[in-house]
Amino acid sequence: MPAGYGTNDVLPKVAVSIKDLPPPGASLDNIGKQTLTAMGRMSAAAGHPVPVPKVKSGGSGSGGTSPALIFGVPVLFLALAGGLTALKRRADRTGEKETAAP
Repeated sequence: MPAGYGTNDVLPKVAVSIKDLPPPGASLDNIGKQTLTAMGRMSAAAGHPVPVPKVKSGGSGSGGTSPALIFGVPVLFLALAGGLTALKRRADRTGEKETAAP
């Protein structure tokens, strides 16, 4: 959307409602914010106004949970479970007494 907004197949009064909005550019933060503003204006022009939510900037992208944490923790649990199972089997084998058949 660096060049502007697509208004294909909308009523002329709706398209005019966002004509004075500046193009959002290539920044994902700007694209998100300007899209919300455009949708608010377009819905109001169409006779169905909706409130535009306030959105804070994404900033450096440091928010949220790390994908390494999301995928790493389950893998760690699986490895731990496998290790404990192997230890239990080993202990069971060493605890068994072999008996000779008569």
